[in-house]
Parts: sequence; C-alpha cells; structure tokens
Amino acid sequence: MLPRNLEEESLSQEIKKLDKEIQRLTQQKEQIQQEIKRLISEEDVKKGKIYAKEINELKLQKLKIEVEIDIFQKKKKRLMWMF
Repeated sequence: MLPRNLEEESLSQEIKKLDKEIQRLTQQKEQIQQEIKRLISEEDVKKGKIYAKEINELKLQKLKIEVEIDIFQKKKKRLMWMF
C-alpha cells in the first residue's frame, strides 16, 4: 500500500487524466454536432442532396461519445470521494 501522500498524488494525477479525456471527448462531440448541423443545412431533397445515412452515423458517434463522457465523469466522482 502506498503512503497517504503518494496515494493522494496518484489519485490527483488520475483525476487530471480523466479531466483531459473528458475535455477531448467534449470537443469531439461539439465537432460532430457542428458537422450534423452543416449536413442538415445543406440537404436539398428536390436536388437529391440527402445525407440521412451520414447524419445517422454521426448521431451514433455522438451518442457513443456521450456515454464515454458519462463513464469518465462517474470514474472521476468515485476518485474524488476517495480523497
């Protein structure tokens, strides 16, 4: 078992890693959301410009990222309770 101060330092480092990953995933989610909006605005059914498949795939990616963010946030909360 690690001494208390080393254990706290390790927890602190792990929390920082989780924060960085949450931030990275949040940025990725925002980029996907912007791409979804762009594709929706460019759609023109009359001209045959339909992006339903692409939009659906992006929405699935966004949902996966949201789940990952939620998992990392819960891990972070658990670690914070250990302090």
